[in-house]
Amino acid sequence: MTQRSNPARPIAWIIVLIGIIGVLIALVSGDTERVADFLVSQILIAGIVFIIVGVLLLLLLQPIEIPTTTTQPRGSSSAPSTPPIKPTTPQPAAKPAAAPAAKPIDPSRPAQPDDLTMIEGIGPKSAQALYDAGVTTFAQVSQMSPEELHRIVKVEANVRILNEATRTWPKQAQYIVRDDMEGLKSFQQYLISGRDPIQYKDDE
Repeated sequence: MTQRSNPARPIAWIIVLIGIIGVLIALVSGDTERVADFLVSQILIAGIVFIIVGVLLLLLLQPIEIPTTTTQPRGSSSAPSTPPIKPTTPQPAAKPAAAPAAKPIDPSRPAQPDDLTMIEGIGPKSAQALYDAGVTTFAQVSQMSPEELHRIVKVEANVRILNEATRTWPKQAQYIVRDDMEGLKSFQQYLISGRDPIQYKDDE
């Protein structure tokens, strides 16, 4: 806001000035009773009255306060215009690709077959014939009969093996299953080409 002087204030100052002049004339006149057809006492009283009236007018006639307004160009607003924000719709999360189903593991067949050639009398071809038939562990061999082993290897796979060789395979496998490698070694030293010499002689 700005202040502007009241136009009536100069008149109030003039009245005060006239009053001061009147008082000064009355004081300077001294013993003179009249000045310009006026009594000195009248001039003094009039001067005091003028001073009082002028002072009152000055107090009443305060400067006028004018509110200041800032003009803005037409078409503009006080706040900067911002484009409206469009609500963003959440995109559905991409579904993770389904992992390929794992093939069921046959608990009866280990991931890594046992080395069946540790059994004396079983060569690579005989071992492969047993693998193809699903016999992959020493534990399986230890629970099979010599006749079953003979049928798988010689009859079905047509692998050439010595007669009655399969009779000792389950017993050798039992040593390995029990982790009795010393017993297996002693038993294999007793065998002849994987066959029990006593049984072999009896068959002959």
